[in-house]
Amino acid sequence: MKAMRLFAVLLCMLPATLFAQVTGGQYTYAFLNLPASARLSALGGYQIALADNDVSFGTQNPALYNAQMHRQAQFNHDIYLAGIQHGYAAYAQHFDSLATTFAAGIQYVSYGKFTQTDETGTETGQFGGGEYAITLGAGRKYKNISYGLNVKFVGSHLESYNSFGVALDAGAQYHHPEKQFSAAVVLKNIGAQLSTYTGTRENLPFDLQIGISQRLKYLPFRLSIIAHHLYTWNIRYNDPTLQQEQIIDTGQNSKEKKYIADKLFRHLVFNGELYLGKALRVNFGYNHLRRQELGIAAKRTLSGFSFGAGITIKRFSVSYGKSIYHAAGGNNHIGLSINLQEW
Repeated sequence: MKAMRLFAVLLCMLPATLFAQVTGGQYTYAFLNLPASARLSALGGYQIALADNDVSFGTQNPALYNAQMHRQAQFNHDIYLAGIQHGYAAYAQHFDSLATTFAAGIQYVSYGKFTQTDETGTETGQFGGGEYAITLGAGRKYKNISYGLNVKFVGSHLESYNSFGVALDAGAQYHHPEKQFSAAVVLKNIGAQLSTYTGTRENLPFDLQIGISQRLKYLPFRLSIIAHHLYTWNIRYNDPTLQQEQIIDTGQNSKEKKYIADKLFRHLVFNGELYLGKALRVNFGYNHLRRQELGIAAKRTLSGFSFGAGITIKRFSVSYGKSIYHAAGGNNHIGLSINLQEW
């Protein structure tokens, strides 16, 4: 159990390790990359192009804040690996006089309690850790173009170490209502630490993403493709074992060419939504980077896949999402949205 919890903490704190050459353990506040809602978990963790009344989509791209979110409140809780707790709560309001939608939210992670020992292994007590981000966002629309900005105030407490920082998200979206097509671009986590853990300043998990979303003409289905970490091409894990094999292999160049498709698809997340009437929605997603970094080569698993569903009943919407990270398990994400405008 302790080993599982340690693995899960590293998964939350250091997706840098999971994102290989993109991050390489060089970033702090990596929990900002966790999907804020159950619906986002079901979609593989990414959705920057689709705008509807889901407030959590603003955490992915602030350009998605829109008038449909007026007086929408949302609460999400993620039962993460090894008992780690992760959640998100937000509220949005649209002001016609400003033609702008504003939102405020908080995302948090609690890593639980750990046994503290000295150098001899003697237990000396317990310690805990947690991180949070308070987000203030705004988005507005001009014809078919939407744009927005998030400001995030980030805090982190790990044992006796503390750090605070600030980050910005800036995004834009194009939407063609007749063709039900959308395209978007977003710059995420532009910022810096205001105070450090030990005096060493670390980078934030910056990302550049683009995405497209298309609802099919004759089917109640929407398909989206999101590309992430576009500021660098090679985000494959630099495995020393494979490096040694390449040195021995006389066909090194031809072997490297085989990785081109893998390098491309590690940047991509595919997800879809099937609409069964106005009340029921089924979601799925596939994250190739997650599968390649956390899958087991000797065993077929569902690592990288995710799924979920959502149902709307009058003023309430309930969502569930599950992401399969590893053969050891995944998370269970639940969410509740309340339309306060209907009360």
